[in-house]
Amino acid sequence: SPSIICQGRTMNLSLSLLLLPSVLAFYPPNAPFLSGFSNNYQAVQEYNSIVTNTQLTRPAMEQQMNSWANKYGMTNQITMLINGRATALKNITDNAVNDAQNLPSLIQKMNNIVSSTTITGAQVQQQISQLLSSVSVGQQKMAAIAFGLDQTNNGGFGNTGNNGNTGFGNNGNTGFGNNGNTGFGNN
Repeated sequence: SPSIICQGRTMNLSLSLLLLPSVLAFYPPNAPFLSGFSNNYQAVQEYNSIVTNTQLTRPAMEQQMNSWANKYGMTNQITMLINGRATALKNITDNAVNDAQNLPSLIQKMNNIVSSTTITGAQVQQQISQLLSSVSVGQQKMAAIAFGLDQTNNGGFGNTGNNGNTGFGNNGNTGFGNNGNTGFGNN
């Protein structure tokens, strides 16, 4: 796992944790192309039974999906689904690796801003917001984790964080907001 040092702590980022939501299911149940089977419950049930079978490896699942597609005349749709999933997973992985490689530089820049003794809380918020708007969403999320901010509920960065409970917004309860109760702002 890549490691970063933030505020004197070494943090390990597990790429598998970042990708976990994307790969929990190889293929979606109730895929859009199944709408053509509204009168054939058995076809839908068979497809969903295949893609929700957690005991199958991806190649075994794809083999069963191809058999299903041959049976129901859906080979083009299944081929597009399989190829699309492979492309999407490669893009997700490539983006996550790139984001993780660029994260130490982002964390250092953020730390320099929040550690500055020559700028106001409003300037901290503005500079952090500006910095984060220049990076990918993946880097924003990794930076939030590295700084110990929970971004799962109402948080955000920049304009999206306004009135957020956590994040880099103007009224964040935790984070880099001008009215933040905890964090780097004009408390």
